[in-house]
Amino acid sequence: KKGDVVRVMVDANNNMQVLPAKTSATAPTVTVQTEALKQSLPKQLSLGDMSQLVKQLHSLNETSSANLPPQTQQALKQLMQNMPTLATLTTSPEAMKQAIQTSGLFSESLLANDSKTQIPADLKLNLTKLKDIQESTGPLRLGSVPTEQIANAIERITTSQLRHFSEPNQINTPTYPLHIELPIKHGQSPNFVQIEINKDSSTEGQEKQDRRWLVKLKFDFEETGRFDARASIQANKVGILFAAEDPETVQKLQKNLSTLKQQLKDKDIEVERLDAFQAKLAKEKTNVAKTQSLIDVRT
Repeated sequence: KKGDVVRVMVDANNNMQVLPAKTSATAPTVTVQTEALKQSLPKQLSLGDMSQLVKQLHSLNETSSANLPPQTQQALKQLMQNMPTLATLTTSPEAMKQAIQTSGLFSESLLANDSKTQIPADLKLNLTKLKDIQESTGPLRLGSVPTEQIANAIERITTSQLRHFSEPNQINTPTYPLHIELPIKHGQSPNFVQIEINKDSSTEGQEKQDRRWLVKLKFDFEETGRFDARASIQANKVGILFAAEDPETVQKLQKNLSTLKQQLKDKDIEVERLDAFQAKLAKEKTNVAKTQSLIDVRT
């Protein structure tokens, strides 16, 4: 009929073949999400490049001789001031909750709800503001940082958002596991911490307060190398395992386990298991949606 979309492919013999029409009622939604991922995914920075960019921006913000336009200086200052410090995050659960909500994963939700206290702290919105100001001033470089690199950092966050919200029936609800990347200031410059939050499906039928949650934090500091903290949380009970690549880091972790256990007990948390061991940790996986095939292998 007039207005219908006909999907075709050209085979190896240069013959055109008509592909079956997409008849699913949810197809338009899936197509929008997939097309958005196709645009965002190739542009995103790797986590290593993202981390390096944030360190460069931090250095620029700390350098009084950077000679940046006032608007750029202000946007850069807002970006860096609102990155949480390790000391801040460990003060209360609310501080961690705030950091997760302003990690960029929920930027559009903050805008839709006009969340005035959180919008100024949002990572994606602050990066976007910095990019827009830099582009409007004419030069395409912010000190030694190309504006394109900032745009690609925004695309990494966008790709992560699309990855979590790509299910047709999950547009308003994130899919688990939830992956969050937080730049945290500690010491001389920011470092990214990756957080994974998942539900234990075996406790799905229990009351909300009795369900088990699985949390993984991934760290990579120069002093420690790569290490993970993996926690199982159910009501006031917790089990924590640390896995590190560097044997010296394992020793440091084991040395401090008793202190951590006491700190948890002081907060009325029952520790079911607490241990640290050495392991080879998996490298970063490509940030793509599990439910979508982004490449049509037939073409």
